[in-house]
Amino acid sequence: MEYTFPNGMHITFTDDDVVDIDAWIPADDSYNPYNVRPFAIGGEFGILAIVFASHESEAFDIAVDAGRLDGYMVADHDCEEECEHLLAGNASEAFDDSYLWIHEVPNPRMSFATLFGAMGVK
Repeated sequence: MEYTFPNGMHITFTDDDVVDIDAWIPADDSYNPYNVRPFAIGGEFGILAIVFASHESEAFDIAVDAGRLDGYMVADHDCEEECEHLLAGNASEAFDDSYLWIHEVPNPRMSFATLFGAMGVK
């Protein structure tokens, strides 16, 4: 799948990039009390994860807990007074966010016809 953000940045992603598809609430679902929507998280070499969250901080937490940002983890850090790194995940681990980016992507509606067509059945 390909998508171009309004700022001109272009991404390509597959189902393998999606973390926890069960958290997806389609756009046409009338019940979404926490405003869960998809976010694309990437680095200097492209997409790292598509996650479903209520806000950017939660999106980073989900990506970290899924192991998608392991390459950006800061091994030795001291964040007792002031921390210049992204602290994310259940363990609040430190990550170098110099090259990380996050953008909300459009939330598709559920379509049986599209899903059926993707099966390749003739």
